[in-house]
Amino acid sequence: GFYVLDLGCAPGGWTQIASQIVGNKGKVMGVDTSYVEEVPGAYIIRGNIEDESIIDEILSYFGRKVNAVICDLSPQVTGNWSVDHAKQISLNYDAAKIMDQVLMHKGNAIFKVFDGEYSNEFRDYLKKKFAKVKLTKPQASRKASSELYYVCLGYGV
Repeated sequence: GFYVLDLGCAPGGWTQIASQIVGNKGKVMGVDTSYVEEVPGAYIIRGNIEDESIIDEILSYFGRKVNAVICDLSPQVTGNWSVDHAKQISLNYDAAKIMDQVLMHKGNAIFKVFDGEYSNEFRDYLKKKFAKVKLTKPQASRKASSELYYVCLGYGV
């Protein structure tokens, strides 16, 4: 029965899992600039989170604020680590602006981050918005990968 927004949803794995978890009483929307194949039980839109007009489309689909936001955003990787890291963190800030307008009080979020010089600054930003922020690296993530996830619980404290 939860309402879940998946920002940066391509290729669709998180969206599929969210759709299964929320069941037929919940709603899931995925947003990405890339094409994403249809996911049963989810509404996919091709859009850019840097365009703030997307907020109206999100709120219109759900009809209320959402329970959870997934941010699995990644820029077009250039191979220049400092540029890629800075762009990925910038995308997370854009996602957080959307989250601030669509996430319900005490809702939860997860943000993928490329670990680097701006990671702690972004974590501190999230800590001002959530009751609890935990850092995790899933077992499925390659050891050499710099991807980490901030699991954020209890929005709006």
